[in-house]
Amino acid sequence: MFRAIDIGGTQIKQADIDENGEISSSTEVETPKTKSAFLAFLDKVIDSLPKECQGIGISCPGKIDAQTKTVYHGGSLEFLDQFSFADYFGEKNREIPLAVQNDGKAAVLGEYWLGNLQDTQIGIALTLGTGVGGGIMIDGKVLEGKNFQAGEFSFLLNRAAWPAKETMIGADLSAARFIKCAAKILELTDTTDGKKVFNALSTSANPELVELFEEYCFKIAALLLNLQIMFDPEKIVIGGGISAQAKLLEEINHQYTQLLQHNPFYQQSLEPVKIEACRFQNRANLLGAIYPLRTELSSK
Repeated sequence: MFRAIDIGGTQIKQADIDENGEISSSTEVETPKTKSAFLAFLDKVIDSLPKECQGIGISCPGKIDAQTKTVYHGGSLEFLDQFSFADYFGEKNREIPLAVQNDGKAAVLGEYWLGNLQDTQIGIALTLGTGVGGGIMIDGKVLEGKNFQAGEFSFLLNRAAWPAKETMIGADLSAARFIKCAAKILELTDTTDGKKVFNALSTSANPELVELFEEYCFKIAALLLNLQIMFDPEKIVIGGGISAQAKLLEEINHQYTQLLQHNPFYQQSLEPVKIEACRFQNRANLLGAIYPLRTELSSK
């Protein structure tokens, strides 16, 4: 059994997972806002590990050196900058096998292992959450990049303009931002209630809401088209909690098809890429977090 930990900007998920990817238990807690509170959380994790635990896999935002288990920048969790999980666990005298991976890369690993990227030579996972993460699998290996930054789609620019930060994909295609904007249109008191937003999309014809949703999906489709041109993947999967909404995948595929059909050059040059939801949606990170440990142990 392995312990998987998926550290997100708003929540931390934990799960016990066996070598076949079966999840036996899972919990969620609010992500601590300070480093001291985060370390207290880690201490609880360490103290609660059962004797049969074979290793801990961690999915985390930021640039991750998977060899040293060190986080750089930490994404939305800035207090994790230059934090070494290996050093901290060592200080606690816990020599349990440990794997640490960027959250987007963990998602693509989980989908490659047991999900909708199985048997692909080149596959991409795009995760929609607070920002836009992702991972790229090529010939069974996740693309890390020289500075561990491959797949950080949030940093891509929508257009060339100053200040550059305001035109980054991460801000524009944030699922959290879309839900917040949609909730304001619907005058919801809870601006994080995605279920009510998608229920309204399915049952009403609010023109302002429909326009916002179609524009959001168009921008995602444009990003996927650019990724297709760069990597020529067999399949792209969409992850994050919002990927559970079938209407989202339906509209993204519709907008992607429109992009191809309205450009004769694309029609002549490109074969349509398969676009699907992650099979494990927001659990893909948990599976991908332990995948390196499971692979290492199974090879011995």
